[in-house]
Amino acid sequence: MTIARKLTLRAHGRRSVFFKRPNESLRHVLMKAGLWALHLEEHPNLVVEPHFDDRFRPDLVALGADGRPVLWCEAGQLHPRKITSVARRYPDTRLVIAKWGLGVTPHVAVTARALKGVRRRAGVEVVGMPKDEGRYLDEAGNVLLGEADVVRETVLDPA
Repeated sequence: MTIARKLTLRAHGRRSVFFKRPNESLRHVLMKAGLWALHLEEHPNLVVEPHFDDRFRPDLVALGADGRPVLWCEAGQLHPRKITSVARRYPDTRLVIAKWGLGVTPHVAVTARALKGVRRRAGVEVVGMPKDEGRYLDEAGNVLLGEADVVRETVLDPA
């Protein structure tokens, strides 16, 4: 599958523009599109590749009324230091980390180690995304991915 540098995608009656940067893989763009579609109904203000005033930038973020993130999504490779830093700085923000492939066990373990000793009031999840690129988009730019297509593992549930 090849994609244009700029894509206008649709999900749940909404649309968003996705850009593929020269150093960015197709997988990364597809995972961002999948995360957007999976969380858009719960967070209609979800923004892809936001301008964000922080040391780290999320791939997607939804902000609360106070301007602080309520949902922070990352797609693909993620250094444990970033997980730790974001988890500490935003203890009330739900963190979702997407990985290519449905086998998430090793990623859950890495994420759990990165969270060791971090006090949180919101959950952390790892989502395994299907490797079949054809499952993400149709020819009209609709994101096809749904909860039945992914594996979602809770790493931390403070409830």
